[in-house]
Amino acid sequence: MERSEMIALRLDGRTYEAIGKMAGVTRQRIQHILSPPVSIRNYVVKKYKERCNRCGIWVGNSGHIHHQGDIEDNYDDIPNLELLCISCHRIEHHRRLGPTRITPTMDERNKLILSYHHQGLSSRKIAKLIGISFVQVCNVIKYLKGEARNLR
Repeated sequence: MERSEMIALRLDGRTYEAIGKMAGVTRQRIQHILSPPVSIRNYVVKKYKERCNRCGIWVGNSGHIHHQGDIEDNYDDIPNLELLCISCHRIEHHRRLGPTRITPTMDERNKLILSYHHQGLSSRKIAKLIGISFVQVCNVIKYLKGEARNLR
């Protein structure tokens, strides 16, 4: 199966797993094939200053590259790509499938993380509850603790 056929199936709403079954390879292999080249990925990460384009949370190099458009020819064009955190990326893909909740702002998400942290939940538990990585939760907590120190 050609990459262009895989892109067409993905744009048609098929999952990586479904495309993998059709192509006779794993879901991970399809994701790798359809991902933009490393140089483009690195450019997009720098373009968005390592922050999610939707909520502004710091994602570093672990953010998800989201293809915004539905045109096969522009699939990996830089204007068609944005950096998202895992939570906003899931929301974006679920939005295409039907109604979903509104994307939280960075402040709302940070307050929720801090609230869970003060309740004694572990960073791993918070990450699962919010739908972001453990590293992102740790970075937000470190950032917010630093901000609190600066206010004193």
